[in-house]
Amino acid sequence: MTPTDPVAQIRHDLACEHLDDLRHLDAQMRSSKRRLEAAVRASGTTVTDIFGVGPVVAAMVIGHTRNIDRFADRDHFAAYAGTARSELAIATPDRAFCVGVWSSIAKVEIKMLIRVAEAGDIEAVEAIRYAALSASAPSVYSPREVGELLDDIDLDELRAMVKDRQLFVAETEGLTVGCAGWRGEYLRHVYVAPESERGGLGTRLVTRAESDFRDRTSAAEIHVGSVLYARRFYEKLGYELVTEDRAGSEPFQMKKGFAATSPDPMTADRALE
Repeated sequence: MTPTDPVAQIRHDLACEHLDDLRHLDAQMRSSKRRLEAAVRASGTTVTDIFGVGPVVAAMVIGHTRNIDRFADRDHFAAYAGTARSELAIATPDRAFCVGVWSSIAKVEIKMLIRVAEAGDIEAVEAIRYAALSASAPSVYSPREVGELLDDIDLDELRAMVKDRQLFVAETEGLTVGCAGWRGEYLRHVYVAPESERGGLGTRLVTRAESDFRDRTSAAEIHVGSVLYARRFYEKLGYELVTEDRAGSEPFQMKKGFAATSPDPMTADRALE
């Protein structure tokens, strides 16, 4: 397809770049899965003998539970994992344990990991940012403003945040799907991959960044520059407008004091819909 005007050319270029990002993410996911498979095989674990548990889930279970020899017996481990039997448990102990590990650990702790970002995560963060803005910004911004938003990234700031352990990423099955952090007095780089939205991940990432900010600065409030479509999301999290004065692709300036109670992730993320 040959673009016929400047706007079509921008859209064409954005689409090509988006495809390149998707190819990169696919390659990253395949590479991560191969490394996990090799590590799981080398560990000699039998977790993969459980029906439905592949190398990715097995690696997450092992990483979460660590060495089980530290538990006195299987009952202590079951209490730790949240899989201790009750009157409603399946009669066979082994089966009750396996089902519990899947439903209790895999769904809550294993399928989504939020950790401190490393230098090797910066490319993935860039790709998530690009995908998130490309998916949502065109609904409220002009093509020119979308281009400005996409170009407005400070890689030096990202590197500094990683160096100072101020940036966090969310992973699922070896794939990075979200990020959030802070710099100075501002919440920064809050993005969730489009396919991972609406599940409370954005709220969990913001909560993690806010918690780290409070622990390390003891500040009474934090600020954020919000794009148009994220304003309700931040309001649900307790942020309020500092001023409505803005133009073009400039963000809303918002702030939050830390006296408010923690929000429910599902309720806040629904504000992005």
